Amino acid sequence: MFRFGSGLVVLFMLFHPVLTAKPATADPLATWVGSCRIDGRDVFVRLHLRDAAGRTTGFAFSRPLGIRNAPLADVQTDADQLAGSFQIPHGTVRLSCTIRDDKLVGTAEFGGESGACSFRRRQDMDAAAFDAFAGDYQLTPDHVVFIGRYATPNYLFLAEGDRRIEIVPVGPREFLADDLRTVTFEIDEGAKVVAAVITPPSQTPQRASRVSLYRQEPVTFSSRDVCLSGTLTLPPGPGPHPALVFVHGSGPTPRAFHSVEADLFARHGIATLAFDKRGTGESTGDWRCADFDDLADDVLAGVQFMRRDSRIQPGKVGLWGISQAAWVMAAAAARSPEVAFIVPISGGAVTPAEQELWRHRQNLESLGVPERFIELERKGAAMAYQWQREHQLGRMPIPNPFTDDNLNMFHDATAVMPRIRQPVLAIFGGSDSVTPPRESAALWAHSLRERGNGDFSVRLFPHGSHGLDDVKTGSPHEIQPERRWVPGYFDTVVQWIHHHTGGPEFAEARQIDVDPEIIPGESRGMHQVSWYGSGLVQPWQLLFFVVVFASAAMAAPAISLWRKLHRVQDLPHIPMRRTQWLAALSGFLNIGILITFTYIVYQLVQAVPNPIFTSLGLIWNSLAIATWLSLVLVLLVCYSCLAAWRHGRGSRAGRIYYTLVTLVSLTWIPFVIYWDLVRPAF
Repeated sequence: MFRFGSGLVVLFMLFHPVLTAKPATADPLATWVGSCRIDGRDVFVRLHLRDAAGRTTGFAFSRPLGIRNAPLADVQTDADQLAGSFQIPHGTVRLSCTIRDDKLVGTAEFGGESGACSFRRRQDMDAAAFDAFAGDYQLTPDHVVFIGRYATPNYLFLAEGDRRIEIVPVGPREFLADDLRTVTFEIDEGAKVVAAVITPPSQTPQRASRVSLYRQEPVTFSSRDVCLSGTLTLPPGPGPHPALVFVHGSGPTPRAFHSVEADLFARHGIATLAFDKRGTGESTGDWRCADFDDLADDVLAGVQFMRRDSRIQPGKVGLWGISQAAWVMAAAAARSPEVAFIVPISGGAVTPAEQELWRHRQNLESLGVPERFIELERKGAAMAYQWQREHQLGRMPIPNPFTDDNLNMFHDATAVMPRIRQPVLAIFGGSDSVTPPRESAALWAHSLRERGNGDFSVRLFPHGSHGLDDVKTGSPHEIQPERRWVPGYFDTVVQWIHHHTGGPEFAEARQIDVDPEIIPGESRGMHQVSWYGSGLVQPWQLLFFVVVFASAAMAAPAISLWRKLHRVQDLPHIPMRRTQWLAALSGFLNIGILITFTYIVYQLVQAVPNPIFTSLGLIWNSLAIATWLSLVLVLLVCYSCLAAWRHGRGSRAGRIYYTLVTLVSLTWIPFVIYWDLVRPAF
């Protein structure tokens, strides 16, 4: 949603899409996937090895073992040998392997026992090469699997019912799944993919013929001055069909993000339109410069495009989307009766700022960050959101350097919802760590009922995550052995849509799983800060601190150097010289405090695992000591400046300048108190 430091933060991707496969060598620097026998069972493990300053390092990933990017330690490479270890929740796994062509074979030691391990080198594959394999494959009349991808080949998968199983290319036509099945594609004489052979471990291969269960067409349509490109997916038969337009969530979202849903909806008789979000894929424009109204315009342009197609029921075109999509589709439905219904999934009813602050809190709590630092993060992020909004409204000339999008973080969804007259199915996961689920569900139900919309359903699946994956604890960093939708989620969506588009009746079409009159306070008010900590005060104060402290730090050394170069013999009077050097020392120290403090808040706002969190108390205690020293220096600067004024020493311009430094330094005192810099971390 709100992207701090987008120009500074680089996300590590486990797979790198490159155009051609590398030749097999004994070089261990690669991504390896395979199985290890650990604790009496064979489990999928992915190793990513890289060079860091001349030494081999990397990390391991395994859903069955419950690890994501666990650092590799004690990595040793010698000719064709590789050894190393990584931590899992219940101990240490030690690997000892030999590289043979494109394989890595050896042993995995855990708990005093040794088991075999075997890895294959991940082959590079670009999107175009993989798309030749994407599609439906039929194992039996009632068993169809879908092979597809999200965005680029960073995440390739096999969708089977409610499951999404990651597959990794280990050859030109061969893939390894994270449940240890292999998938090999058959190609006919015309280089056309005709089947997928799926082989479970130590079992008979199963051949799945490629089938065409629906039609897909590339399409383009316009939204004002933006040209949007997408894919129209049509069920079999002439139609007309009920239809959905997919609404994007946050960030750059291409059409491939909705490939699983497009496949499933088409197989259930529902047409869909998935398009590249403006500024992504083949669509023009820039999503970073768009607000919710602009994004709603794009969605409504898609609805109008669908309504003009004779194969679509013009009065049965609805909207479906996850997360941020709820704010967009609510705005679109409130503006246009052409939208037949909406299906928001995990759609926040609070402001985007409140949702983000709630998400940060869930992440930091799961990482064991103390409450006082979570409060520090809340004040810092809330100030930045206000700063962004004030700049958007033209009341703050200084742009916010922490974001480059144009969304209104204080968008009031509850002011839009009462204008929605269409049927609504709002679905939430009770274990969502991104959107406050119970609060949002209650607000949806309350807002719709309050204004007389009698055709809505609000469902809450207790073990559903933000994406309605089936989870156990709800921790943001929980890793399930497999990705599976929470039972009943997709069936509910399909049956509800059919109920509202002339299909079979659905007994749960108006079921409400929350009390509309009791709205939990999970996140409301989290964006509120005092006037002093607001986005109209803090940016100016930070700017003045940087300018004045930096100039004070450099003034005394610069004057001293100038006097030496010009051989000026008459030294300044003692009080003024003392003021100069005290101000210089204070300036250097305060700039260092500001840099360290900003870095800590920045890392807290990222709310992702970071080594800094393990030593946060020590760092903060050092910062508190430096802050107390800086306050002593500020008082000494004030005293020295007053002494220079009282005795009339030094030039008038110099005394005026250091008086300004003194006044700004005095404002440092409420600043460090507000941000709690004077209190150590016990």
